[in-house]
Amino acid sequence: MPNLPAPYVSPWKEFARNLRALWADLGLRGRELWRRNREGDLSIPGFWPNNLLPWFWPAVLALVLAALVSAGVLLMPPPIEPVHPSPPPPVAIRELPAPDPIPEEEPVAIIPEPEPPPPLRIDPLLELFLDGSAPEDLLLAAQPDGVNNRLELRLAESWWDLPEARRHELAHAWQARCADLGYGELRLLARDDQLIGRSARVGSGMILFNNVAPA
Repeated sequence: MPNLPAPYVSPWKEFARNLRALWADLGLRGRELWRRNREGDLSIPGFWPNNLLPWFWPAVLALVLAALVSAGVLLMPPPIEPVHPSPPPPVAIRELPAPDPIPEEEPVAIIPEPEPPPPLRIDPLLELFLDGSAPEDLLLAAQPDGVNNRLELRLAESWWDLPEARRHELAHAWQARCADLGYGELRLLARDDQLIGRSARVGSGMILFNNVAPA
């Protein structure tokens, strides 16, 4: 079979996808740093009290911001006093004839401007899983659970139309992506919160439940 040319992909579309992925990754890194700071997992000097470990880096950040604000205030130039100009010489006032009255214009109907369209909602975390490997509109939402270090993917009813081997393939690929993002567990849920699959608690891999599609 002859090699067909690759389909054209707009570089602007790829740039937007990469930008959304970068924004999502920064958000995940920030939440991870916040969680590690709350658990006292970050590097802390030995002189700092153990019961105040989560407050060390916020205190350092506050001191740095205060220093930057103080430096900005000190480097501001002094205010320039306004120079009062000398009063102009008196000018003789000559009376002018009254202008002719302006005829009244007929009222013009005002056409209201159309309302702007609602803003486009983008889920940066869900965008990381929309790489083209899964059928379109299969993934509905990606919900992180930072307390349990868990990620939940909500799937559409079209999940049940896929062959069993294809479902296992997608579930294992999503689990690998979930581990790359720093989550320890992955759960697959239907639209009505029915549990479809989860990470194996002993060993590795995904466990898929042979549930029937919701009516």
